[in-house]
Amino acid sequence: MRLDVIEANPDKTPLSGQIFTIAMTAFEAYADAIGATQIKIMRPLNQKLISLYQQKGFIYQKSWGSNPEHLWKWL
Repeated sequence: MRLDVIEANPDKTPLSGQIFTIAMTAFEAYADAIGATQIKIMRPLNQKLISLYQQKGFIYQKSWGSNPEHLWKWL
């Protein structure tokens, strides 16, 4: 299962700093419901995001062939 876009509000909100955790909780629940075994975050925008996703357990994969840059993890 792949996630093509995840984006937080640039303005300060009560959920600031929690969007990734909330989104991943919902995404993992849906992935489990459909029997997915892996989650991919496609085309990270920059190194800061790559580092954040790696801290959350994702593995970085450079582009190769027709497979675009992404991060992934087993469920």
